[in-house]
Amino acid sequence: MYCLAASASVSFHWGRRNITRMLEIAAWHEDELCLVAVEDERAVGFASARIDRGSGLLPGLLGQIEALYITPPARTRGLSRRLANATIAALHERGADVVHNLICIDDDDARSFWQAIGFAPDMVCLSLYREG
Repeated sequence: MYCLAASASVSFHWGRRNITRMLEIAAWHEDELCLVAVEDERAVGFASARIDRGSGLLPGLLGQIEALYITPPARTRGLSRRLANATIAALHERGADVVHNLICIDDDDARSFWQAIGFAPDMVCLSLYREG
């Protein structure tokens, strides 16, 4: 398990059970990882990611960032960038040649954040939702 440390006192007020479950799964699964940002011994953020081995038709491994969240009081101190970079490094250490991160098409803040780290738009994900 990876951990980043800094210094402030904030705790999650939602989803503690889901985050705990995600951490437990990531701790033992060879293709999943979850990094936790800790300040003053309290979790203030996390990133989850995975390695996708694909179908074997294309060479190399794909890293996929599934989520990155920092509690609002812990934002604007560079923690999001440090956590993102640590997640990317962990995926590269596990053999990922490419790292993907899906964001909402109209989320300009997320687009700016990830592009500032070095990500570039290269695909568009189209979704079809079942009616009813």
